[in-house]
Amino acid sequence: MAVSAAPVQAKAARLALVQLAQPGAGDHKAANLAHARDKIAEAVRGGKEGKKPDLVVLPVRPARSSVSLSRALGDSTPTRGC
Repeated sequence: MAVSAAPVQAKAARLALVQLAQPGAGDHKAANLAHARDKIAEAVRGGKEGKKPDLVVLPVRPARSSVSLSRALGDSTPTRGC
């Protein structure tokens, strides 16, 4: 049985890149998480340009940080970096 796939249509995607560590915060987890939460919220509102992203991306961090960020953002399901 042969299966044919429909052609894939390419579409431009807008990404928002958010740096987790706040400059000068070092290992201050609460400050870093608050900074990331604020920047994610700013990104989903469209940022300074008013252009909403299709995807918000944070740098890959150890799983421990991903779990903390996930909880700080109100998600009970931890996300893991790829």
